[in-house]
Amino acid sequence: MIINLALLLFLLPVLILFFAGIALITAPSFTKKRRLKTCTNEVTARCVRLEYPNERVDDSLCHPVWEVEVNGHMVEYCHKNVFFAGVTVEKGEERKIYINPNNTEEYYDPEDKSGARVFYIVGGCMIAFAIIIILSGFIPK
Repeated sequence: MIINLALLLFLLPVLILFFAGIALITAPSFTKKRRLKTCTNEVTARCVRLEYPNERVDDSLCHPVWEVEVNGHMVEYCHKNVFFAGVTVEKGEERKIYINPNNTEEYYDPEDKSGARVFYIVGGCMIAFAIIIILSGFIPK
C-alpha cells in the first residue's frame, strides 16, 4: 500500500511532536532513578546562602547553596536550575540530601522538584497539541 506523500509529510512532524512530549515527561523520572542509584550517602546539608541570578533579589529566582561536610572537608552544592521557582528555602535551614560517594560533585535533593514541573507542563502541552491537530481534521486526504 502506497502512503500518500502529503499525509506522510503532515504526520511526521506531528508524531515527532507527540513523542518529544513523551520524552520530556519521562526524562525527570530517569534522572531521578539514576541519582537514587548513585547518590547513596545521606548527609545533613545546611543552606548557607541564596544566590540570585542577574543581581535581582527575587525569591522566585533564587538558587539555594547547601554546605555539607564530606570526608572532613566542607563542600558546597548549588543546583542552578533555571526553572527553580517558588523557593521555600531560608538561610540556615537544614535538610537531608544524598551525595554520590564516588563523585562528591553529584547530589540528590529529594525535596527539589522545580525542574521536573516545567518538563511535565511543556511535554503535556506538546502531546495535547499533537492530539488536537490529529483529531481536528487537519489531516490532508
